[in-house]
Amino acid sequence: MMSISKLTATLTLALCTPAALSIAPEPSLFGQVEIPFSWPANFPCATSEDGQVAFRITDASSQNGGMKLHSVDVSTGGTFDLLDSLSIESYETGFGMYIAGDRAYLLPNLTIVDISDPSNLTVIGSFSEPLSSRINTPLSAVQGTTVYTLAYGRNVDIYDCADPSDIQYLGRIQLDGDGSLLSVDTLGDDKLIFGRSFRGVSIHDSSTLGSLPIVGSVNGFSSNSVEVNEDLDVAYAFRRDTSAQILTSIDITDPTNPTVLGSHDLNDLSLFSDSGPIAAIGDTVVAMYVEYGSIEILDVTNPSSMLRMDPISVESENIARVDSDSLLVETRTGLSVYNFTVCEADLNADGSLNFLDISAYLAAYAAMDPLADFTDDGNFNFLDVSAYLAAFSTGCP
Repeated sequence: MMSISKLTATLTLALCTPAALSIAPEPSLFGQVEIPFSWPANFPCATSEDGQVAFRITDASSQNGGMKLHSVDVSTGGTFDLLDSLSIESYETGFGMYIAGDRAYLLPNLTIVDISDPSNLTVIGSFSEPLSSRINTPLSAVQGTTVYTLAYGRNVDIYDCADPSDIQYLGRIQLDGDGSLLSVDTLGDDKLIFGRSFRGVSIHDSSTLGSLPIVGSVNGFSSNSVEVNEDLDVAYAFRRDTSAQILTSIDITDPTNPTVLGSHDLNDLSLFSDSGPIAAIGDTVVAMYVEYGSIEILDVTNPSSMLRMDPISVESENIARVDSDSLLVETRTGLSVYNFTVCEADLNADGSLNFLDISAYLAAYAAMDPLADFTDDGNFNFLDVSAYLAAFSTGCP
């Protein structure tokens, strides 16, 4: 292993070369596509589970053949390729969309689309009875082939879609606890987390089909939108109304005892009562859709002390997570993807490259911490130092 004295001299010399400042993580435009007649706003967008294909719904009425589901290849940057456009006008659906496996589930009238070949989208099932008379929101969650949709008050409708040609309505469950249901997300394969009006969130066991017993809850805030980052065991809830705009982070490590980690006040935003979606991008960024021209970005590296970053200023309509590095943005003219890059050389994550990062690398190298293994080969030698120097001299976006 390279001696600490030589390492210190080498890195100190590197420090004499100015390095770029960073605001980590920084969003940059990865690619985009134009889709004719992409208005109106608030129609959904989503991505395949592998993040290679994006989907959005448009309603152009007679201008472009009515409501359509579009698939777009977002695997390569630049100008994305539009793969297919499927008419869904006759199904009177399109205000909600959930991707699970090789299916897209559309609401409010439950329609299932086979997306296994994104160049040949095909409707493979729909529910014969309109759901619009049952529900007042298109929010839904899918586990396996079971679909959960939010109904009035504390009610949840459940559908068995194992056979998409014969969808079975399993009935309605009224959840325990206070507060009307406003949002829902999956928590693993056997739990659901529900956002409630002024009653925080409640977590329910969904392992037994047709039953949703409460597991745990936390109160004291409203959850117009809820998003789970299962890798970190953290959920984010966004209260968005005419009196307050607050993002709350919740520790869900123990589902029987969820606890609030922190909150961030966004009261300077002028918003309305509709809920804006949240997208957890990896372990460092949360994005929130905000009407009229911006997407709010927060650094959640420490969920207990979230930091607001510069927003993405774009005439957006909706957002969705692509993968741990990327955000899908639905615009008035089509779709865009933004990448979030993390500066590897910024070891203390303060947004700049300086001697504090050099010091952190020295300490990690001396301790043979994997953080200092920049070649990721299990050894600690000059190759790691050289790789770190290269990253440091390159700077950060």
